[in-house]
This record gives sequence, C-alpha cells and structure tokens, in this order.
Amino acid sequence: MKDMTAAQKAIFKELIEVYLNRYHVTLKDRQMVKLIKTGLDGIHFAWMGNINPDIKEGAGFYYRIQGSTILIEFDNTQNNANHIHTVVRDLTNDFGEDLLRMHYKKMHTNP
Repeated sequence: MKDMTAAQKAIFKELIEVYLNRYHVTLKDRQMVKLIKTGLDGIHFAWMGNINPDIKEGAGFYYRIQGSTILIEFDNTQNNANHIHTVVRDLTNDFGEDLLRMHYKKMHTNP
C-alpha cells in the first residue's frame, strides 16, 4: 500500500472495508484497529488475471490482500469464472479461541 497514490489508498481501504463491514460492528472495529496499529502501509495487494477492463466472459481472476494481521482472498477462477469464493482470516486469531493454549496456561504453568 505504501507505493500507492492517495486516491489508490482510499479505494484500497474501501475495498478492505467491504469485507470488514460484513462483520459484527465490534469485530469490524477491532480488526480495523489492528490494521491501523500495525500500519496500513504493510498491507499488500496481489492480482492474478487479465488487467484489461474489457474482461471477456469466462476469464477468471483472483486477488489477495495480506498484512501481518489479515488475509483476504477473492477467487473467481473455477467453472469458467462463474463461481466466486472469498475468504477473510484474522491471522492473529485464526481459529477463534485457542483452547489448547488455555489448557497449557491453566494446567501446565509453574506456580
């Protein structure tokens, strides 16, 4: 993101917010705070596919947005590009509550 113009950064931030706006407001706000705290300039965008605006039907494409705390993927490459998958992952809390870590902390910590 650091190599983008101010206008590009604004659009890129809006794209990230499209995904985060699907979260409950509390989770959305927490994720945005993480992104800002770790620095928006550390977020990268990768594109795979045609860059011509006259994309032909069936021409698949994929993009990935990744920073140290978040991963967003948009994949429209299957079945002649007629089936979209998206993924949003919090890389700091990828699978929610870490029960194993809680167990070790509670049961295997020296007093």
